[in-house]
Amino acid sequence: MKKWNRRELLKNFLLGLSALGAGALGLRQTLAPTPAYGELGEFGKFLIAQGEKPGEAPPIARKPTASDSMGPYYKEGAPFRGRLMPQDAPGTPMLIRGHVYGHDTRKPLQGATIDVWQADDSGSYHGMDEKDNYLYRARMRTTRRGLYRFETVHPGRYGFGFWARPSHIHFYIRHPDYQPLVTQLYFRGDPRLGDHERARPSLIIPLKKVSWGKTYELGNFDIVLVRKRG
Repeated sequence: MKKWNRRELLKNFLLGLSALGAGALGLRQTLAPTPAYGELGEFGKFLIAQGEKPGEAPPIARKPTASDSMGPYYKEGAPFRGRLMPQDAPGTPMLIRGHVYGHDTRKPLQGATIDVWQADDSGSYHGMDEKDNYLYRARMRTTRRGLYRFETVHPGRYGFGFWARPSHIHFYIRHPDYQPLVTQLYFRGDPRLGDHERARPSLIIPLKKVSWGKTYELGNFDIVLVRKRG
């Protein structure tokens, strides 16, 4: 199983900066699939315990979500599931959830497909040269309330020295009635943000500590899509 080291990542990342876009077999057995439409699952029950009501959606942003570079490590065909990494993967456990909305209707969108991919805790991407390796990659579809959620670990920074990128997660969102969106999610307080690398404020979210069997970082990332023309 090949892990892309930091120098390889930097080389390919620089080549892929302009690439804007509108697990192993054993791993597959350890990862739970994303619940079907409308099912809350254990993660949904946990959110309710945190004070959220079923189907409750926060007010959407006034503007569509900003795009960001796809980078060189997107891989088609990720399995539909709710966890990106093996159960005992190193790193800080993280839960990301949010809603997908239509900017024109300001309503949650059911059935949007979301690809997510990221570096592991050490800053390495996996699986580019291996057909069945989808470590730290997943797909999911939004529920009838427009909700998505997944479990992962806090992504490591790839690159080195001055060129080390902030921690981030890649998103590729598609819906039959809306324009595809490629973007990235960043985390407030990352020292690599700011003068080193500026990200749109709408793509930077805060994280809070929560307990769900173990301590997690929990973040909310709502996505607003633009309707297709014509």
